[in-house]
Amino acid sequence: MIKKNGISLIVLMITIIVMAILLTAIILNVKDENVSNRASEMRIKTDVEAFKEELENYISDQEIIFVSEGKSYNKEKLYANETEVIYDDKAIEGVNIYDILPSVSKDNYKGSFKVEKGKLVFVNSGEYDFLDEEINWINEVLQ
Repeated sequence: MIKKNGISLIVLMITIIVMAILLTAIILNVKDENVSNRASEMRIKTDVEAFKEELENYISDQEIIFVSEGKSYNKEKLYANETEVIYDDKAIEGVNIYDILPSVSKDNYKGSFKVEKGKLVFVNSGEYDFLDEEINWINEVLQ
């Protein structure tokens, strides 16, 4: 009787099929994480773009009001934070950043933005701890 050494073709085929299934599962898992990361990036960038647009709309509204009163509006004199809005070194009574930019009051963003010289600024001092990559995405939009 002849003794066979080595593995059979069937065992080799089964091993290759199992490895292919495992590799496919790993690739799909990595791909899903990347999709989730991109979705987070787009959500954050879209939110910050909306904040910027709200600020531009507020400034435009103020310019219209000032022009109708025969004055000029200089957006570089506008400052706003959680407690107050200041224009031309004068506090606007009872108004804060959430009144002029309501979207900034979302849970994740509350306390994370202010307005300096008419521009939206990220301060990252809110209740939500942003990841480094999220901070980078926000700063990309604000530049």
